[in-house]
Amino acid sequence: MKDNNKKRKRSVSEKSYASRAPLNDLDPPRIYREEQQPGKAKRPPTKNQTRRRQNKKRRLKNSVRRGLLAFCLLVVLIAFGVALSLTVFFKTETITAQGSGIYTSQEIIDASGINSANNLFLIDGEEIESSITRKLPYIGEVTIKRELPNTLHITVTDTIASYSIRNEDGTYILLDLDFKVLENAAAQNPADTILISSAQISSVQPGSTIVFSDTAVQERLKTLAQTVYATGMAQATEIYTLGVNSNYVVYMNRITFELGTLDDLENKLIRGLASCEKLDESGSNIRGTLNLTVDKQSYFTAE
Repeated sequence: MKDNNKKRKRSVSEKSYASRAPLNDLDPPRIYREEQQPGKAKRPPTKNQTRRRQNKKRRLKNSVRRGLLAFCLLVVLIAFGVALSLTVFFKTETITAQGSGIYTSQEIIDASGINSANNLFLIDGEEIESSITRKLPYIGEVTIKRELPNTLHITVTDTIASYSIRNEDGTYILLDLDFKVLENAAAQNPADTILISSAQISSVQPGSTIVFSDTAVQERLKTLAQTVYATGMAQATEIYTLGVNSNYVVYMNRITFELGTLDDLENKLIRGLASCEKLDESGSNIRGTLNLTVDKQSYFTAE
């Protein structure tokens, strides 16, 4: 009983273990593979392993060679096919032309410059359009459509005279909306055209854009014409410019709009049309000048 009541004495090893520092600061155990252990040399590959590795490399090289060869053959075949397409196949044999009420189909085909020697894919649509609209001035738009294997369809749209310029001999130069010359010596001025006056001309070649002597005048006239068209001013009968601050539009051959500069031009024209409606209530034959140079104001001076 005496021995049992006494506390059991700890051994030396237990005391040492208890007095040690905590274990959480110790490095975890390291695991070494067999080949990493010192004194263990790496085994050389066997003959079978070497042979398999060499066979694998050989197969890879052969696959690369076959792939390159197939690619080269494909490129050659494509090039050969393209060459045949551009030299032997797809020759233009049939050409159709339609859409004009002024020129015949044959005139349009002749103006295109296309013949049976042309390859369908080498035909330049822009060049054909330029050739047709230059040689046949009354054609405004050209559409080209290819139909395999050998047919080309040409569809055109006629243009009309929108502006005119009176020559000294009494004939007229006729222009379309883009100022392309349709005729340079027409006997009559078609109805509904807007007369362009007070402008010197440098070049007037049918099928080409008219060239005025003064480029600044040309730009101002274009601005006037485009704005009149944009506002839908069907009553405009004449436009002209005498300077940067002196631009004019004539309404129904009897009321001249003094526009001043071309700034805020569209609003000036709309304001002028509204004023003319009021003036026409007093009589449709009223003549004079309508000053639109002042913002939001208009001043009419009767003749």
